Amino acid sequence: ECLAACLIERDHRALAQLGVTPDLAGRLSGLQLPDLHRVASLRLSFAQVSLDAAALLRGLAHAEAQRREEDVQARLIALNAPAALLQYYFGLRAEECALLRHQLNVSGGQGRPRKLDAAAEQRVFRAWRALGKPPSAMTPEDWIELAGATGVGLRTLWEYLHREGEPLCGRRRQA
Repeated sequence: ECLAACLIERDHRALAQLGVTPDLAGRLSGLQLPDLHRVASLRLSFAQVSLDAAALLRGLAHAEAQRREEDVQARLIALNAPAALLQYYFGLRAEECALLRHQLNVSGGQGRPRKLDAAAEQRVFRAWRALGKPPSAMTPEDWIELAGATGVGLRTLWEYLHREGEPLCGRRRQA
């Protein structure tokens, strides 16, 4: 694949690093598909393959981290996370959130998040207090845990804990 890309792009320096002389590059560039098939069918060992294990491990670590992030995003979407939460943690724009919802077959919440009744508000407050973090220090996993512990959707939780920029949890209601 790298050889073909170097040939197409006429990257002579990269071709030289692969051990391809200018004469060989010219001959390879002139080959047609049937010619390539004839060469491949000879089963000659004309290439040495080496592995940079450290680079492969870095690539695998990056891919695994990206997969974990995508899994968290999918869980958040399934719990009706608002676009603001997804933008805050992952930098997703509203269009990207909508696309993810569509891909995951999850309908977005319509209108304002529902208001919490007194019992739900107490559940949210107790669970949030048990986390021991202000909303700004919570991780995406904390939000998932909070939604699971309270049975309240993330749109509602996000709105409740960020109303007017400050969490209202713990404030006493005025009678």
